[in-house]
Amino acid sequence: MRIWTFNHYASTPDEQMTAPFDIAKALVRKGHEVTIFASSFSHYKFLELKLRKSETWQVEVLDGVLPQRLATHLEHGLVCVEDMARKQETF
Repeated sequence: MRIWTFNHYASTPDEQMTAPFDIAKALVRKGHEVTIFASSFSHYKFLELKLRKSETWQVEVLDGVLPQRLATHLEHGLVCVEDMARKQETF
């Protein structure tokens, strides 16, 4: 089965919030194809860590999981969720 998860704060193993990634890895081990859509912005460091300025999204393959990082921007000190939702509509 193909499973898509949308978690604004989802992190890869090199970051802090790994629960969504850990669940996705468990699903991959059971034979599913899992894609995680998440913000490219680090909510822990308040920095853009994954994308270059010219990029709007990026796909990685980590342990069989496909994390897709979408560019978001800060608005009043918070990451703009509407911006992320608009970009997810294109997938």
